[in-house]
Amino acid sequence: MNKMKLKSLTALLIAIVMLLSACGTGSGAKVRLTENDIIGDDGYFLYNIIYENDLSDDANQEVRNLREQIKESFDIAVRARADSDNSVSGDGTYEILIGNTNRKESETALKALQDNREINLNDWSISVVGKKICVVAVDSNWLPKAVRYLTENFTGNLADLSKLTENFSYIYEAELKGKGMTIGGVSASEYILVASKEKSRVWATYMEQFVENLTENYNCKVEVFKDTLKEAQDYEILVGTTNRMEQEELDYKKFKIELKGTKLLISGGSNEALGAAFLYLIEQDKNALKAEKAFEIPAGYSYTGEVDTSAGYQMAWHDEFNGKTL
Repeated sequence: MNKMKLKSLTALLIAIVMLLSACGTGSGAKVRLTENDIIGDDGYFLYNIIYENDLSDDANQEVRNLREQIKESFDIAVRARADSDNSVSGDGTYEILIGNTNRKESETALKALQDNREINLNDWSISVVGKKICVVAVDSNWLPKAVRYLTENFTGNLADLSKLTENFSYIYEAELKGKGMTIGGVSASEYILVASKEKSRVWATYMEQFVENLTENYNCKVEVFKDTLKEAQDYEILVGTTNRMEQEELDYKKFKIELKGTKLLISGGSNEALGAAFLYLIEQDKNALKAEKAFEIPAGYSYTGEVDTSAGYQMAWHDEFNGKTL
């Protein structure tokens, strides 16, 4: 049988496999591929590995591991290229797509992952879209783990590779410590945090801890910007005096957390007071976790507090040192 006829039969078999596959996450008809089914006309592995141009070092290493595993398992040469390589066309070809590549199938897979649930920052997926096996992650830091899962679970033998049929989908949903955070009924993930360029370490340390807690507890990534470097948007957490809107003047030891429309205002009469405001929010977050409830800042929320001078950071020497120690 000549090579063209063999290729035609291979394409027909793969088409039959796809038609027999059942819709649904991780489900499909059990059809075993043969060695001939995974060989292209040029003798290479039928699927080219195509990865986004700006992979991290860790993700690049996992792509190399994936390629080596396929070569070892099936004794076949494998092509791997960045999506920016114009010598490789994605139209009508079989590809393993790593990350948010320039192929439309990567966009489709990423959107399905993002739409799977609202709190999705640390989620990733492996899915089959047409002739593409798509590996995507909401946050690229999780992409190496997704590629490693593909390597370890689907490339060891033909039986495992046969599972990757049309409409196959595996979604990894990262475990959440908390029940989520909302500001005025809107997910905190919709917000950005905007601070004055006159940021002080006295309160910035606590602000950063608060933001890290949101990521760790709720998979909620809130980006931080200087007010002069980011245009205003609807949902913002405004810290101190910014160029967005005028905030209330407070006594030196006082702080105030207030939700005005879609703007959460965090004000303080001093750098220490702003630090105390974030410490208060961190404490409220801890309370919500202990109670196994969502961390909610309701519409119309307003709270005024005061610095606890018996603990915490004391301002001294241009905010560079703790005033209690040398």
